[in-house]
Amino acid sequence: FQFTFFLRANLGLLFQQPQKKGRPFTDIKFWKDGKTYAITRDDFELFSDCFCSNKVKGNVKLVSPIVDQTELSNGITVYTFMSEEGLVYGTSRPSLEEVTEQTTEE
Repeated sequence: FQFTFFLRANLGLLFQQPQKKGRPFTDIKFWKDGKTYAITRDDFELFSDCFCSNKVKGNVKLVSPIVDQTELSNGITVYTFMSEEGLVYGTSRPSLEEVTEQTTEE
């Protein structure tokens, strides 16, 4: 009983919070840790749609270490990532590495 009450109270608070950019689920699912990540393979293809038909050009900076995996009804697995511009997708699971900003002293 206490857990159910606690859960209802906290979920109520969660859904009463103002929505950030209309993406509350993605903000929770792909939480940010303040770091930026890059995919380690140069030939890895990212897509702007979940059907993996529109390739994203250029370097994509990921802002969450979370990679979501979903198997479609046709047996294909799609991986979802959070970039600076929003969700991006891939057809294989890459390795991520933290991007560190290099500073130069003058």
